[in-house]
Amino acid sequence: MAQRTIHYLLGRLLLREEPVGDAERFLLGCLLPDAYADLADRPATHFINRSIPGMHYFDYDAFRERFAAQMGDPLYQGYCLHLLEDNCYRLFFRQRLALSIDPEDAEQVAALHRDYRLLNARIVARYGLRCEVEHPAAFAREPLSTVAAFATEDFLAAFARDFTEKEEGELRFLTEAALEAAGCRRLEPYSCRHSTATRLAITEGIAPQTIQRIMRWSTTKMLDRYAHPDDAAVRAAADSITRVQ
Repeated sequence: MAQRTIHYLLGRLLLREEPVGDAERFLLGCLLPDAYADLADRPATHFINRSIPGMHYFDYDAFRERFAAQMGDPLYQGYCLHLLEDNCYRLFFRQRLALSIDPEDAEQVAALHRDYRLLNARIVARYGLRCEVEHPAAFAREPLSTVAAFATEDFLAAFARDFTEKEEGELRFLTEAALEAAGCRRLEPYSCRHSTATRLAITEGIAPQTIQRIMRWSTTKMLDRYAHPDDAAVRAAADSITRVQ
């Protein structure tokens, strides 16, 4: 239910706190439930449970039970996290924002998806996100591929465009006023200290002394704890050294 850049962002933030063996595989799992080939497959990819009259939820326990043998794999951990996030997002949307989008109302659904597209560029810029997920060549052999028909290649191509295309317009549902009314607060840099330090140091190239002042640290040595260069950043640094030589 949440937009794919949010799922990707949450996966990236979690990796800052709890690294996994294969980060790209984990991030792919964070996106996969939305990579269905047809909208009719969404209940299957999202493990939607309608056993409670008048409501439904995303049954991550059913997912964990079905793929118990694979739950040590980052791909399946990311997939399960997506389902958990969708439950949280749905509750937030209905209870905190007091909004109810009728999935049968094409105009409402289109307006919500437009909000998502409008927010993409803001999310990418604010958190310094880069698209680091590629189409898995062997996905057809994954047990996960039996859930439904996935269109991973087309989905990931569209996801990559979220990082380059910018749509202009006014938000309808996910406005700052609506979020403030729901009691949401703007996070300060210290609240997201791992991701903030990483973005400032690795993505923006800000001097350690400046980061120290922003984060209110007593010493620049704190940067060693909170900044986490990813593989792409390490490769870029190595390439720059090669060019200098």
